[in-house]
Amino acid sequence: MRYLALLVVFACLNVSPSAAEGLRKGLFQSLEVPSNPAREVGQWRRFFNKYRNEQAVYAMCGSEGSLCSPALHHWRRLVSSLKGRPARQSLDKINSTINALVEYRADGWQPGRKDQWASPLESIANGGDCEDIAILKYISLMELGFSERNLRLVIVRDMATGRAHALLAVNLKGRNYILDNLSNEVRPERNVKTYLPLYSISGKSRWLHLAYRRVANAG
Repeated sequence: MRYLALLVVFACLNVSPSAAEGLRKGLFQSLEVPSNPAREVGQWRRFFNKYRNEQAVYAMCGSEGSLCSPALHHWRRLVSSLKGRPARQSLDKINSTINALVEYRADGWQPGRKDQWASPLESIANGGDCEDIAILKYISLMELGFSERNLRLVIVRDMATGRAHALLAVNLKGRNYILDNLSNEVRPERNVKTYLPLYSISGKSRWLHLAYRRVANAG
């Protein structure tokens, strides 16, 4: 009966029944299944194209006396200063520094920018929403040598406000930590109780998340 309920849920979410075999325990006590909708994959690809095109600027901004903005120079120095540092220390520093560095602006504040994921240069120069801030943390940790397999951009619903939100989840030795622009404290996932995950992205992979209790009660 429970498996039948899962098939009904997947049908409503446009996920094939065979994908149910990939179901596993996910973030925030959810059940997750691999998925690949074109919209988010396309956004992710466009973001990485912009990121790759900005590499020459990053290299220039890491040097003393460069003409880069103070904020951009600060980001490049931050990443450089953390190379070789303990992973947990890097999480704390990346989270708090980028929270302070990027001015929060709701998506769509600038004409033509609605629903676009900003590149690092764009976020640092113009500000960004929660997705942009989380992605900048993702890129910063990736440059420090963190495997993309351990980094996830997570789209959640904040059950306290009813609003959609984005954050970064980082897996260290089997334990997930949450980097959130709403808090400078990096918290273990188990201590974060107000978020309901909707989907997450890492590298070329994407997952849908189902509330465990809702699915379990169906059978």
